[in-house]
Amino acid sequence: MLKQLVGISIALGITGIIFPAQAATLISNGSFESSSQPSNYAYLPGNSQVITGWKTILGGVEWFNPEIALSAVGVAPDGSFIVDLVNDYVVGGGIEQTLATSVGQQYHLSFYGGTSRYSGRSGTGEIEVMVGNDSHTFNLFTNSSGIDWQLISFAFVATTPATTITFRNFQNQSHFAFIDNVKVEAIETVTRVPEPMGLLSGLIAIGPMLRPRQQKVAKSGNCSTLQRRHSIVHY
Repeated sequence: MLKQLVGISIALGITGIIFPAQAATLISNGSFESSSQPSNYAYLPGNSQVITGWKTILGGVEWFNPEIALSAVGVAPDGSFIVDLVNDYVVGGGIEQTLATSVGQQYHLSFYGGTSRYSGRSGTGEIEVMVGNDSHTFNLFTNSSGIDWQLISFAFVATTPATTITFRNFQNQSHFAFIDNVKVEAIETVTRVPEPMGLLSGLIAIGPMLRPRQQKVAKSGNCSTLQRRHSIVHY
């Protein structure tokens, strides 16, 4: 009878908790800074690798410091430079980066997306994020001539050892679709032994089920507390 209680206590006394990994983001240069960056603005056509860590696709992107290029209507969420997926020359633009990932591992992707009514633009913008072959579309809106930034995030599970993260847009030149501060972080599952008070609360929860056996063990001065299993998920 004592073995039964001890066995249950060990099985229920380990708590599985999910935490974002404390390591740095897997994205290289998520804020689009570079030693070769222009003084204020540059158009980068498709297949350019001028921005460290990134490659442009389709018709390319515009890359600039908004404090200078947009007459101080806004600032970058991180660093000085941002990317506009809507370039002034070709409909359809984007940028991508390939990461080393672990199959089955869950990751958290976040970035800032923004748009503006500056210079007669519509105040709307669309950002399509491709994670491998999976597509996620986010629509932006603002009434402001300044840059209206939104923090956007979601989780995904890697299915291949290398995962390409792509940002793209297929709108015409009446829109802005800005991005900045891109991050991808692994989400870890950590096993922890509960504190004594946690064990006591577990005993209260399942005590009635084990009451007859528990009384016998108490007489011998042995095992007394049990812990219920729970999990916490952070995104």
